[in-house]
Amino acid sequence: QLTDAGSNTYKASYNPIDPKNYNESKNVDLTVDVEFAPDKPTLSNDTYTYNGSEQSVEINGFDNATMVIEGTNMAIDVGRYTFTVKSKNGKWSDGTKEPVTFNWVIEKATATVPDGLKASQGEKLSDIPLPEGWSWDKPDTQLTDAGSNTYKASYNPIDPKNYNESKNVDLTVDVEFAPDKPT
Repeated sequence: QLTDAGSNTYKASYNPIDPKNYNESKNVDLTVDVEFAPDKPTLSNDTYTYNGSEQSVEINGFDNATMVIEGTNMAIDVGRYTFTVKSKNGKWSDGTKEPVTFNWVIEKATATVPDGLKASQGEKLSDIPLPEGWSWDKPDTQLTDAGSNTYKASYNPIDPKNYNESKNVDLTVDVEFAPDKPT
């Protein structure tokens, strides 16, 4: 089996079927030019999470000099994508010739839970601003207990194609003690 790409010299012998018209040759140097056939590439990861930026699939063993990509190997939005990698010389090191097909996906992101929320006793949840898309499940709840308290909120994404909706999420609010007003 020829394994080293490039120009290689091997010893060869020739035993003619017709010795009357052809001479036998032994241990003759024979130069063979072997074309490089790359190893098939693989994927490091086939599942990504939406992040708002273009994401490029990491292809292990990919070499621009010996391979070409056809299809979608970079994307921004949530979806399922497919691309193929072809050997430029039409064959792989394992002897196969078919392009390698890869399927990959960008999944929806889950919004970051707001933190650092602060309020004073006597205020309502509706007095505490939340990031865009977030809302209190019971905005009229009066904050009566000082300290770190947990309240339910939901996230309704502005971009539902790329973000998951979240319901009944616990948000922590640090409620500052407010002394009673003198009468």
